[in-house]
Amino acid sequence: MKLNLGCQDDIREGYINQDIFQFGKVDDVFDFNKFPWKYKDNTFDEVRIWNCLFLAKDFVRFMQEVYRVSKPNAKIIIKTQFFLSTESANYPYNPTQTNYNSFDIFSKEGEYYRRLGIEFKILKRKWVYSENKFLSKLNPLPNLFPKFYSRFLYFLFPSNKIYFELEVIKNN
Repeated sequence: MKLNLGCQDDIREGYINQDIFQFGKVDDVFDFNKFPWKYKDNTFDEVRIWNCLFLAKDFVRFMQEVYRVSKPNAKIIIKTQFFLSTESANYPYNPTQTNYNSFDIFSKEGEYYRRLGIEFKILKRKWVYSENKFLSKLNPLPNLFPKFYSRFLYFLFPSNKIYFELEVIKNN
């Protein structure tokens, strides 16, 4: 099974399409900021979190819930606003601010994953300069040297979003 979390009107075939509001053909309506979620442990092979992570009121608790409902080796696909982006700045109610290294705390390289009781392997992360048809051709540039870009070039050439692929690590 696959979960399309916070889908709005992006209804995907083969997924449980979840949102807080009934947008068209949403399959499951509930607030993902109320824990625990109604799904059973180890339910999903994939969780898609597309342009809604910034609405999570408790980032760590949200990711613990993603971990709980995911099967071992499940794929987590995330696209979210970068905390310094104009998109993020234009929406003042963002409880969760993410950056290029936000998911490091959940990986073996991070220092907190044991305390949190969850572990994700970072498979991919990349800057998304733009989703515009023409400007998206520039998306590969910040990803040539992503850490250098985030440290020295971001303010000259700002990206709006960050994309992540994670793998759920469970010893089951």
